[in-house]
Amino acid sequence: MEEHVFCFFYSILGLPRVFSALAFQKMLKNRLALEYLRGLRSACSALVDAVLTLPLDASAAAVRVQIYHAWKTRLMKAPSKMS
Repeated sequence: MEEHVFCFFYSILGLPRVFSALAFQKMLKNRLALEYLRGLRSACSALVDAVLTLPLDASAAAVRVQIYHAWKTRLMKAPSKMS
């Protein structure tokens, strides 16, 4: 059985054409301030700090790598509330 994926590329009004680490960091800070009025757990704060301390000219790939690295080294070691 063959599977095909069709992709269509177009521009979306208001969507940035290039990645901006500064804009991403601002959006992250604003969103967290709205969603987590009481603040974040320390493990989550460490993950956010990993993104917020990246250079302002960081690429989207660098942000992804930093998030993954922080998740693997910090969140995976955090005690689970489920157990």
